Amino acid sequence: ELESSASELQSAQTLAKEQRVSEIKRVTDEMKEATEKLSSAKVAAEERVSSLESELVAEKSASTAKLAEMESKLDAATNSMSQLTEQVSSLENANKDLEKQLRETGEELEKTKSDIASTSAEKTQLSEEVTKLLNAKKEAEDNATSLESKLEAANSTNTQLSDQVTSLESAYGEASEQLR
Repeated sequence: ELESSASELQSAQTLAKEQRVSEIKRVTDEMKEATEKLSSAKVAAEERVSSLESELVAEKSASTAKLAEMESKLDAATNSMSQLTEQVSSLENANKDLEKQLRETGEELEKTKSDIASTSAEKTQLSEEVTKLLNAKKEAEDNATSLESKLEAANSTNTQLSDQVTSLESAYGEASEQLR
C-alpha cells in the first residue's frame, strides 16, 4: 500500500508538475503574445506620435506663415488707414477752404447784385436825364429853328428896312439938294 500511495503521490506530483509546466507555458505564451501586441502597439503609437509631430510642425509652419501674412496685411491696412486718414483730413481742409471761398464768392455776388441794382438805378436815372436832355435838345433845336425863322424874317425885314432907309436917304439927299 505504501508503494501504491507513493506511486499515486508520484503520479499526482507528475500530473501537478505537468499542469504547472503547461500553465507556465500558457502564461509564457500569453506574455509573449501580450509583449508582441504591446511592442506592435508601441511601434504604432511611436509612428502616430511621429506623424502627429510632423503634422504639428507643418501646421506650426503654416500658422507661422499665415501669421506673418496677416501681420503684413495688418501693416498694409494700417498704412492704408493712415493714408486715408491723411486724405480725409486734407479733403476736410479743402472743404473748409471751399466753403470759405463759396462764402466769400456769395458775399461778392451779393455786393455785385447790389452794385448792379445801384448801377441799374443810376442807369435809369441817367436814362431819364438823357431823355430830358434829348427833349431839351429837341426843344432847343425847335427854338433854334424858330429863331432862325425869326432871324430870317428879321433879316428880311432888316433888308427891307435897309432898302427903305437907302431909299429914304436917297430921297432925303434928293430933297436936300432940291431945297438948296
